[in-house]
Amino acid sequence: MINRKKMWSLFAAGSMAVSLCAADAPAAPAAPAAPAAPAEKAAAPADAEKKTDIWAEIPEVVATVNGKAITRADVEAAIKAQLPNGQLPPMFTADVMKQIVPGVVKQMVQKRLVAEAAAKAGINVDEAAAKAELEKLVKGMSADQLEMLKKTFAAEGTTIEAKINEMAGNPQFREQLAENMFVEKVLADVKPVTEKEAQKFYNDNPQYFERGELIVTSHILYNVDGKDEAADKAAADKAAATYEKLKADPAQFEAIAKTDSACPSSKQGGKLQGFEPGKGQMDKDFETAAVALKEKGQFSAPVKSRFGYHIIRLEEIIPAGKVPFADVKADIEQSLSMQRKQEAFSKFMDKMMQDNKVEMKMAMPAAMQMPMM
Repeated sequence: MINRKKMWSLFAAGSMAVSLCAADAPAAPAAPAAPAAPAEKAAAPADAEKKTDIWAEIPEVVATVNGKAITRADVEAAIKAQLPNGQLPPMFTADVMKQIVPGVVKQMVQKRLVAEAAAKAGINVDEAAAKAELEKLVKGMSADQLEMLKKTFAAEGTTIEAKINEMAGNPQFREQLAENMFVEKVLADVKPVTEKEAQKFYNDNPQYFERGELIVTSHILYNVDGKDEAADKAAADKAAATYEKLKADPAQFEAIAKTDSACPSSKQGGKLQGFEPGKGQMDKDFETAAVALKEKGQFSAPVKSRFGYHIIRLEEIIPAGKVPFADVKADIEQSLSMQRKQEAFSKFMDKMMQDNKVEMKMAMPAAMQMPMM
């Protein structure tokens, strides 16, 4: 289902998922294996044969919607658009393609039906409207999100304003925005989840709300970029100097965090959200140092992580137990609301399938069977 969050992710290019500091970041995944050396030109026929084998059991036309075909080439383009550099990885064998293509086809059929319905409903987003929508999204961001977005685009050599103009000028983006607006209109009558319903879910599913011990810390971060040795040494020296200051006067911690720390948590005197040890929620080096702290107010010597140099202070250790309803109420309401909208959208699409002429040209797994005419 198309939604505003999806639309925003296209604009933000994933920047909203970038962790702001070690507090929110999982450990870095292992680096991928080095790519194989380019094949000799003589191997080209083998590559072509491999490609043919991958798509061999996928028909040239996978579906038709009101007489208009969705082709194998359309499916291939849709899959590649979701992959880095638009390249199919080696694990995409013929068997894998048989498993994933039906789901892609279903999505493409739904998208085409929604696009046609949006057009019939007169929903047409021009460049000015798309620009206004993106500007509204930017205005709704928090200060930290906005700052991170600026940094992300700056690293790409562009700005938020330039990105807005670029996306607003993209016909595919405007088409998706129109589809999104149509779906929102369809789902406008879906009733919101009440607090009573959220409370019932919480009471009926206690297993979802048990958590382990939480460690709550604050930190002061002197960041590094990992490329400049001189900058790295300067950050290390600053961290060491701050550590000596804190040994003499620990009460300075919050004040120094507010003025010196490179993490957005500086606004809260360096305080971070609690984390469960061993869950991969934190950088490994940060977590090891934090777990070693045993008394409230105890702080570490400078600890280097992939983000830079941290001085970590233990705030509290919260025993394992059930998460209070107040802490998860908003998440439960959001999750149940999304589920309710998905169910409504599914029923809407069933009717769309019945009201339009859709023909599938390939076998669909039982779980994906769609009504046809």
